Amino acid sequence: MSDINNEIILGAWCWCLHCQRCYKKGEFRKIKMRKNSIDYQFAISSGHEPVRELCPYVGCDGDVWIDCYAWFGGDKSLPNLPKVPERNKVYSFYG
Repeated sequence: MSDINNEIILGAWCWCLHCQRCYKKGEFRKIKMRKNSIDYQFAISSGHEPVRELCPYVGCDGDVWIDCYAWFGGDKSLPNLPKVPERNKVYSFYG
């Protein structure tokens, strides 16, 4: 799985490191940053909207820029993974 999020094509399947579920690149929830956070200050000073883009699954705090990995289902080296993952299904790669 790639940790270089910018290389994942918009609309391609991603896997979230936090909730271990899949979604398509470009889907996310916007959460406003706290005004006293360093991220908020950086966003404002650089002209960006002070929001975090999180995994689209409610209750997950995975960041789409850090915790989104390309889905490699259908690869011969991973025969148990489907080429197209199911939404809301947990695909656990660790304990």
